Amino acid sequence: MFRVYSQEFYDNKSIKEQFENRYISCLVKKAKNAFVKENISDTESCSLYDFCNKNLDLLCKNHTSICLPKNFEDLLILSPRAMAEIVIQFWNDTNFSNDVKNLINKSIWRNGATKNTSILLDYDYFSDEIAQHFLNNEDEEIYTINTCFYCNRAYINSYETTASAKKRQFDLDHFIPKSECPLFALSLYNFVPSCQVCNSRIKNADIYYKNISIVDDLEKLFPTSVNYNYDAALTFRIVPCKKIYWEKKKVWGI
Repeated sequence: MFRVYSQEFYDNKSIKEQFENRYISCLVKKAKNAFVKENISDTESCSLYDFCNKNLDLLCKNHTSICLPKNFEDLLILSPRAMAEIVIQFWNDTNFSNDVKNLINKSIWRNGATKNTSILLDYDYFSDEIAQHFLNNEDEEIYTINTCFYCNRAYINSYETTASAKKRQFDLDHFIPKSECPLFALSLYNFVPSCQVCNSRIKNADIYYKNISIVDDLEKLFPTSVNYNYDAALTFRIVPCKKIYWEKKKVWGI
């Protein structure tokens, strides 16, 4: 299990900034072109972009002790360390976690939405743009992996259907699941390229790190962090299973 992004990506500030700015640009554009209102009976609506900023500002004012993103752009490129700090607070502070869930998961009315209802940070609404961002930035200077991060077997690159069209053969797994902390549903460094089997069937929304309360330790588990070291810290041990051995003896007549 290797880190998602290369050392060159972190060392070259220009590469990293361009990568982030392209991501911000495509999602902000879509958010500004979507109009929402809190209730279907409301006569006035505002852009999803403005509505997100309004709710992020409210969250910041209600929880001044937590270093939260001040606007939509900051939310999109939260660093793994920033996410680690926030999610630990989320696990330990019931008032904060309830506020996040109430603000992010509350129903809103969005133009063009299925059944005319949506949530504030709706991954499904932005998923095509997010996937396209990864497709458009297939560069060896950026990524260190071309197979699923979890199983290292299924390829996660793209293929061309026409001279100008690409399709992906990978999913984007939320390292911090949306169901766990919906605040990171669109955050770039919360996405881990993976195969469909690992993302939907094996890992799903399970997490193995919820008992971690030290920011440094949790950050090192983020596959997108420059400080990622899960592969270096991981150890294995083999435990013989006598049951299997004796069943074989019985079958083979030994």
